[in-house]
Amino acid sequence: MSIVDIVNSYKGIEGCYRCGEKDTNILEYYTLKNTKRAPHIYTMIAEEVELRVIMHEVSKCIVMCNRCFEKYYGKYEIDSSGPQLCYIF
Repeated sequence: MSIVDIVNSYKGIEGCYRCGEKDTNILEYYTLKNTKRAPHIYTMIAEEVELRVIMHEVSKCIVMCNRCFEKYYGKYEIDSSGPQLCYIF
């Protein structure tokens, strides 16, 4: 199993923190206000960073589906510049 597969499958295991959606095609990683922004997960994978380091950065993110992101972003101010996207699969 590749690192991309592991990171992608983690999204499905976690699911959307708002609605529980498990479809990895519409799930994304986000960091929130007051959380140090994680490096882009894709960049870390491309640079062959160790899996444990990547997963540590993933642990700083929440998983949210596109639908809930639109609702959440419209209702709450996550950051003055919007949510900080870690990586979209």
